[in-house]
Amino acid sequence: MKIEIDDDFVEEIVGEAMINSCKMVKDFLKDKKNHHPDDVKAWEELLPALITVGNWFMVDFEKKLKAKKK
Repeated sequence: MKIEIDDDFVEEIVGEAMINSCKMVKDFLKDKKNHHPDDVKAWEELLPALITVGNWFMVDFEKKLKAKKK
């Protein structure tokens, strides 16, 4: 079975996944004390990278990320 998906829809799916990933990392970092310090360090390094790629991938990435928090 082969399914063709429009490029714009693929970009929307990937963008939403990146927003959800950022939100997950931010939520994880809110509860640092219950996690291993090495994990916290890795997540702290990952978050800015996700935001950088998100801004490259989506025009209003940070605006959409803030809207998703609500």
